[in-house]
Amino acid sequence: MIKRLLFVLTAVLLMAMPVFGYDLGSYPAMFTRKSTRIVIGKGASTEDVLGAVDIAVSLQQRMGEDKRLERAVLDTEVDNLEDMNTIVVGGPCINSMAAKLMGYPKNCLEGFELGKGIIKLYRFKDGNYALLAAGTLALDTRRVTSVLANYQDYALDGNEMIVTGLSISDLEINPK
Repeated sequence: MIKRLLFVLTAVLLMAMPVFGYDLGSYPAMFTRKSTRIVIGKGASTEDVLGAVDIAVSLQQRMGEDKRLERAVLDTEVDNLEDMNTIVVGGPCINSMAAKLMGYPKNCLEGFELGKGIIKLYRFKDGNYALLAAGTLALDTRRVTSVLANYQDYALDGNEMIVTGLSISDLEINPK
């Protein structure tokens, strides 16, 4: 009887997961189940490109050989941000898709602080997700992408987190 109850409870929880949605504590599950693309700004820095590569390698390792990431694209190549899962690397000053996610702020540095990067998860009506990995400076963004590439080493949680640190190897993450 207890085994049957546990089985039913487990089944209900597994079915409810898509209804309730994911948060950062589930990363990268939401990006390995469906097609995912990585978007960088057309004028992105080398740090942004390296960070996008690190994230792509990490995701591909998690997905295994039977699945592949969509190709990485420039922000100018994206027509519809909500048509598939998307990881947006770089802030709204350099990446138009980041600006779109953030509601096109008048000041592209609004909400950013020097030395801090942001990881923010967005959920769209159709069940797709976008993840913003951005900072004020390229080094701030690089710290964020390092956390995402090495997600298993960090306690990601909620829908938005702040990444700080003195270097790529000395990072701290906190809820916003």
